[in-house]
Amino acid sequence: MYNVDLSRSRSRSRLLEFIRNFLQIMSKQKQPETKVSQIFSCHFKDCTRVFKRRDRLDIHLRVHTGERPFICQVEGCSKSYARSQHLSRHVENVHHQADESHKFSCPVCRRELANLQCLQNHMKAEHEEKVGPKRYECPEKECSQTFHKKKQLISHRLQEHTDHIIAAKKCHR
Repeated sequence: MYNVDLSRSRSRSRLLEFIRNFLQIMSKQKQPETKVSQIFSCHFKDCTRVFKRRDRLDIHLRVHTGERPFICQVEGCSKSYARSQHLSRHVENVHHQADESHKFSCPVCRRELANLQCLQNHMKAEHEEKVGPKRYECPEKECSQTFHKKKQLISHRLQEHTDHIIAAKKCHR
C-alpha cells in the first residue's frame, strides 16, 4: 500500500516524521474523531524502532542496555531474563516438577520431556529426518524421491533434472 525506501531516508528525524504522518493518516481513516496516539521512539544510535505504547519501548530498550530484571527465585539458579514471559517459560520448563501424567514422551526414543514445546524442540533437533511423512514428491518420471521440505525438492530438481526441465520448456514454446 505505502512503499518506503528506508535506505534513501536522509535522517532518522525524517523517518520518524514520516511514520508520525503515516500513523496520523491511518488513524484518521479508521476513526475520524479520535486523536492521534503518541509515538515512542528508541533513542539509541542507529535504532529506528518506534512503538505505539510506552511499555513496549521499555521492553525494547533492554535489548540495548542488557537489563534483565526478571530473576529466577529458585535456590541455586541464577538465570535472569529481559521479559517476564521468558522467566515464566524457564520456570515451567526447568523447575516445574511435572507428575507422570503431565510428561510428554518422545514416540521415537521414549525420552520423557516436561511439556509439548520441549517435545517439539526435541523432535526437530533429534529426529527431524526420521519422523513425519515426506510430503514433497519429485514429479519427474522414473524418480521416486520424496522430501520433507519444499526447498529440498527444488534443490533436488535443479541438481538432478535441470536438463530435462530445460528441454521440456523448449518443446512447449
